Amino acid sequence: MILGRIVSAELGVPINTTTIIRTKHALKVQAEMTDKQKRANRRLDHFAVKGGVPKQVILVDDVYTTGRTMQVCAEVLKRAGVRTVWGCVLARGD
Repeated sequence: MILGRIVSAELGVPINTTTIIRTKHALKVQAEMTDKQKRANRRLDHFAVKGGVPKQVILVDDVYTTGRTMQVCAEVLKRAGVRTVWGCVLARGD
């Protein structure tokens, strides 16, 4: 959330941490999962949109490993009516 606040302040756009919510949580962190576990962990039914959505969204994440979390969140937001989704990450992991 700290990274999101920084991006929000630098771009002069509001921050919203409640539009997209995780409905199912992983038992392990991504770095400890096998590739198969990572794929299963990032399904569309693991996220939901709560409330109304803006036309444009910037998704902010600390680490980009497979990109699946960002892809799934973008898809969920687009299905809810968001027209444009950008992604912003701090670091790339393996």
